[in-house]
Amino acid sequence: MSGSTSAKAHIAIVAVVVIACFGFLAWYVVPHHHGSSGTSTGVGSSPPVDADQLLSRFEALKKSAEAGDAQAQYDVAQCYATGSGTPKNEATAIIWFEKSALAKNPLAELEMGHRFYDGKGVPQNIQRGAANFELAANAGNAEAQFWTGHCYDVNQGALGRGSAFPWYLKSAQQGFGLAQYALSFNGEGMLTEDQCVAWCRKAADGGIAVAQVRMGNRCADGDGVPQDFFESAKWFKLAADQNDCDGFFGLGVLYKKGLGVQQSRDTSVAMFKKAIDLGYKSNMTAEQMADDQPKQQVIVNGQLITLPAK
Repeated sequence: MSGSTSAKAHIAIVAVVVIACFGFLAWYVVPHHHGSSGTSTGVGSSPPVDADQLLSRFEALKKSAEAGDAQAQYDVAQCYATGSGTPKNEATAIIWFEKSALAKNPLAELEMGHRFYDGKGVPQNIQRGAANFELAANAGNAEAQFWTGHCYDVNQGALGRGSAFPWYLKSAQQGFGLAQYALSFNGEGMLTEDQCVAWCRKAADGGIAVAQVRMGNRCADGDGVPQDFFESAKWFKLAADQNDCDGFFGLGVLYKKGLGVQQSRDTSVAMFKKAIDLGYKSNMTAEQMADDQPKQQVIVNGQLITLPAK
């Protein structure tokens, strides 16, 4: 349904879904989604404490870090990165992240993977980023497994020849939503349609907005699931609740046509306006989208003629 873009650092997956019943072409983009693995980030994930406590904790962590404790090195890096217990200093944070990564801390390897991949605080180096992802992935980090799969999938030169599927699967089996969503696109031919739908539903149930939109599309089109516009509206609403422009666009279509919801031009316009405000790309205004009628085409004397909308 949407051609929305992301302000995030880089794109993970681009997939095309055709919604036959609406006649719209849907481009879905999954943004770089750093930090959604649910893993601890040390000091940054601790309950709020006052400045003296933060300083005391930082000093204790730094003492352990200087003694070679890899987790403490990672936590000190987080302190410098966030300004927790010490003035914020990105360059010093990177030094400590690298020390921790060299000591084989998967969280630090993941962090340096993102930094090299995005060029955040270091010169961009896709190959080094991918290598760090793979180190953390081999240690069992679910987010790193997803990004390793992504590197095989999208940046194939970053890690040489290999398959994204096993990495996506390992990550998805640990509950990482973006990996579950990635598997919903047939998994390199390794999955059945029912399995693809099941992974998409898991991702959607876990709150991944693009998966919720895709479930809305599937339900609207009867693609791998029974056609059900009430279910479609439910999924689009969940995505819209996360300010996803495609979710609002889907609701706009449903309200326009009265599918699964009570038909309402005013509500349709409101949904389309919200979608546009959030980044949905269209050469029409929300009002035009709500009023647009499908054009009919006929062949007359060998020429394709577009008839005016009724």
